[in-house]
Amino acid sequence: MFSYKEITELAGYTSRVSTLLNVMEDIQSGHFEKKLVSSAGTEENAAVLRGRGKVTTGPDIEFTNVPIVSPNGDVLLKKLSFTVKPNEHLLIVGPNGCGKSSLFRIMGGLWPVYGGTVRKPPSEEIFYIPQRPYLSRGTLRQQIIYPDSKLEQVRRDVTDEALYEILRVVEIENLVEREGGWEAEKEWRDAWSGGIQQRVAMARLFYHAPK
Repeated sequence: MFSYKEITELAGYTSRVSTLLNVMEDIQSGHFEKKLVSSAGTEENAAVLRGRGKVTTGPDIEFTNVPIVSPNGDVLLKKLSFTVKPNEHLLIVGPNGCGKSSLFRIMGGLWPVYGGTVRKPPSEEIFYIPQRPYLSRGTLRQQIIYPDSKLEQVRRDVTDEALYEILRVVEIENLVEREGGWEAEKEWRDAWSGGIQQRVAMARLFYHAPK
């Protein structure tokens, strides 16, 4: 009963690794083709999927006539245009499957730009906070400065006192004493609630201080 969650997660990871290995074998043999289903089979949408757009660097985020495509190849929006200037806020809402995640995959460079132009700041100026933060194996310090190491923290000239102030901003400064100090090691995913994990992700935002 106690192992059920871990076993189901392991099964999911195993399936993904197995799929990755199969794809790598296909690529090495030179006959891999991405399987697209649903609306990708229509001639008009297939033409969209064959296209390629352009990614440029700039001071803001701007999508100009960019198609939004779901992971299974559905063209959800044929042309999306919007701009987010510095100091502006944009809330994107919609039902499941409408393309919200696909939009961020495109902006993060995980998915190709099938058309139009994407302008965005350099990657070091952008920071993403996922709904379910990744918690690495290691110390409490490493959870806050991820993906930096302690040496990189020193190079940034960020003291432990400064890290503590960051935790104070997101109202989890009690973690340092409660967990046994910065060098304490635990299975953090199991030790912390979902809310604490999200606050840790926000702490990373203040640590990295993107533009």
